[in-house]
Amino acid sequence: MSSPTELWLEHAATLAGAEERSAWTALHPELGVRENIEKLLSAVLEAIHVDRGRATRLAAAALLLADLTGDPFACGLAFRASAAARYANNEYPGALADYSAALTLFEHAGDETEIGKTLNSALQTLSYLGQYERAIEWSGRARQIFLRDGDELRLARLASNTANIFYRQDRPAEAIKLYEEALAAFRRVGSPGDVAAALSNTAVCRTSLGEFASALACYEEARSYCETHGLKLLVAEADYNIAWLHYLRGDYLHALDLYARTRVHCREAGDFYHLALCDLDESEIRLELNLLVEGGELAERAAASFAKLGMAYEEAKALLNRCLAETRPGNIGKAHGLLAAARSLFLSQNNPVWAALADFEEAVLERRLGHIRQASLLCRKAWRVLAGSPLPGKAALCELLAAQLLLDQGEIVGARETAFAALSRLQASECKSQRIQAYSLLGEIAEAAGREDEALGFWEGARTDIENLRSRLWGENFRISFLKDKVLVYAALARLYLRRGDYTRAFFAIEQAKSRSMAEMLAGPELLPPDGELDECLKNLAADYRRLELLALSSPNDNPPQTVKAHMSALRDRAAKREQDIARRFTVLNSAAAGSQSLSSPVSLEEIRQAIPDKALLVEYYEIRGVFHACVIDGRQIRIIAVAAGAQIRPALRFLQLQVSRMRVGGTAEHRAESSARTAEWHLKELYDALIAPLEKELGGREHLIFVPHGFLHEVPFHALFDGRSFLADRFTVSYAPSAGVLARCAARTATSAGGSLVMGVPDHRTPWIEREARAVAASVPGALLFLGQEATEAVLRAHGPHSRFLHIATHGVFHRSHPLFSGIMLGGSRLSLIDLYRLPLAAEMVTLSGCSTGLNVVTGADELLGLIRGILYAGARSVLASLWDVDDQTTTGFMISLYSLIYAGKTRPQALRQAMLEVRDKYPHPYYWAPFILVGAISDHDK
Repeated sequence: MSSPTELWLEHAATLAGAEERSAWTALHPELGVRENIEKLLSAVLEAIHVDRGRATRLAAAALLLADLTGDPFACGLAFRASAAARYANNEYPGALADYSAALTLFEHAGDETEIGKTLNSALQTLSYLGQYERAIEWSGRARQIFLRDGDELRLARLASNTANIFYRQDRPAEAIKLYEEALAAFRRVGSPGDVAAALSNTAVCRTSLGEFASALACYEEARSYCETHGLKLLVAEADYNIAWLHYLRGDYLHALDLYARTRVHCREAGDFYHLALCDLDESEIRLELNLLVEGGELAERAAASFAKLGMAYEEAKALLNRCLAETRPGNIGKAHGLLAAARSLFLSQNNPVWAALADFEEAVLERRLGHIRQASLLCRKAWRVLAGSPLPGKAALCELLAAQLLLDQGEIVGARETAFAALSRLQASECKSQRIQAYSLLGEIAEAAGREDEALGFWEGARTDIENLRSRLWGENFRISFLKDKVLVYAALARLYLRRGDYTRAFFAIEQAKSRSMAEMLAGPELLPPDGELDECLKNLAADYRRLELLALSSPNDNPPQTVKAHMSALRDRAAKREQDIARRFTVLNSAAAGSQSLSSPVSLEEIRQAIPDKALLVEYYEIRGVFHACVIDGRQIRIIAVAAGAQIRPALRFLQLQVSRMRVGGTAEHRAESSARTAEWHLKELYDALIAPLEKELGGREHLIFVPHGFLHEVPFHALFDGRSFLADRFTVSYAPSAGVLARCAARTATSAGGSLVMGVPDHRTPWIEREARAVAASVPGALLFLGQEATEAVLRAHGPHSRFLHIATHGVFHRSHPLFSGIMLGGSRLSLIDLYRLPLAAEMVTLSGCSTGLNVVTGADELLGLIRGILYAGARSVLASLWDVDDQTTTGFMISLYSLIYAGKTRPQALRQAMLEVRDKYPHPYYWAPFILVGAISDHDK
């Protein structure tokens, strides 16, 4: 049975509103005594670590009952209870006002002990509000009182609170001394919450000093303490801190998982401070993984939350992260503004260390602009502060920038010494991401000094740390983005091994920087599991797309143009938001699927050679310091040959693309062909001379060429390159692959060779010949199932696609360059996106995407191709036939009929593709008509 005290306290904790509390106190004036206010204060202090809503309700009741007492001492206790509840709810200005009111009342009452308790309790609030001098003054006053009273517990709590002030001023060595002093006392006389907080704070400081092992031990002990004693809010804080530690050690996915869990706890508890901290820290992780949009959004959200909480120090940190998100894409003006705002806030908090970090980031910006002198001045200014700071990682970054600036000015000796000093700071650290920067810079410096053996050692050190970090990442999105700014390491290794004539090592350095995530996922793809949330989001997005299309086609008579424009703008904004949400959900699912299996072993040279048919040659391009090199591989040897500078190739490709695009407008096919065919051939010859002519000696006796492009070369129609007399397709059959590793993975697959075939056609006003094409193809493929228009649905594809040997989809394609995940093809009543393909099991020998630009990709990260081809290969197909540009519907129909007829007549896919091309070329000589289609992936087994 509950005691009378417990009954009225429990009732007070349920009073939800001011009117209800006032009515309750009016009915029970007898409760307004000092003893009950003391009980309420104790109850508030117990509740703030368990249930903040309860703490707030109890504190409000304490204020009302204290008014009934007319006792200044009781009122002081009530204000301190209110201050504690407000602090727990992140209401720092209000909490300080209540602490100040309590302090005034206790001073009026002349109670020194309560004055000391109030001063001590207010220290963290003062610290969060940046009032450090006042906090130190109050700490000194409280210490004198507790020493006089001989109060060991209060002195320990004071030491812990004062240490918090030192930590926020980036004085961790002083802080840790006080934390350990407090912890020793708490173990003797403190509560479980005291011990847990001291352990956690000690771990935070040790993390700042790079002492990760001891920090983790403290965190885990603190978490265990909290769980044992039911302090669920402190468990959330412990998870947050452990997440940050895992991030610093390079365990990105473990950190993100813990942040997700911490967010749930924080939302349940209404802990907006730690919720904002999760956003702040996760933004830093996303930025390090080169996920700039997501990182910037999280930093912006964190900055807004901290501004609302009145926490300038944390807000400034968030502004720094926003600056980093703007700097890398080159939004320099915006980045400068964010830096200025962050620096101003840090200075207002009397925090010279983080103000120096703002100077460091500005130095990085100035170097990007080519302002070496100004960058050097800012770097030296930052270094004067950071060199003596207890932040080894930040100090090392500043040293690395100083070394880079010295190298920029040709001061190799000074650059080398400075970079070595930075590396020595990092050697004992587990911050591998910063070590990568140090090794890379030392590699550059050693090369500049002519020390190639030394340079190779440094670049290999960088590769080791990259591979170690990458192995801990799940999901292609993380793996792709992580390598985006690190491919220079592999290019440097390829360059140095190439100088030594070690073609095999050079080739595998190149392979590690080309479509690597695709090769890994093809080793045994984990199709994304069914997910109701993702399905609903995709359904809503498809509805938005459909509404946009209908509005675009609407007549001015139906809706006024301004109304249509406004509706379309709102729909685009909503669709963009849906796309972001879907992309995040996709990342979670993709990471979970990848996390259930270990990374596959790299593809061996023997596996690559097994994928290359007899009398065939694989030609893999890679750009090294602006010059494209061709790795030429057959069953016997590897050679690497420098071919041409990218600056020489790109203009010829752009002019060719211009000629192709002109063929889609104006005049008859014959007229257009006559006007631009010769010009197109001229640019095709330019490309041939740059990319193929240097390899002529390697081509003798070959029948088939497999091209593995790099960068913008993925847009080159190699089969149409022209030597002045003939096209490459006249001499060879040709296929393509994103990388040699992807080719080998595709070749290792087993197709549904005995299955039927599926033909789907979705005509619309933009593609009027599609129905004719689909019917003609179905007639050319024995036993093919044909579905047209609204009958050609995603459900049909999922039902029959997995069992089809050939899958032919003739429809309009949509290429989404800014968000490749949402590139897709139109089906009856829906759009099939790249995300949908990741959940579609296929085992086809060939999937044909007969439509406009279905072979276009965004080339990102380490030469990873994001587009429909990636999705089809992921789904399980051995090869894909897709188009490099918008095709001509009429000629495509004849081409497809010929292609399938030749395949069923016994030709291999490359042979059938070549012959069908040449047949179209006989009638339509412009490459626009005969050269759009490329075969990507493996060719059939009997081609060996």
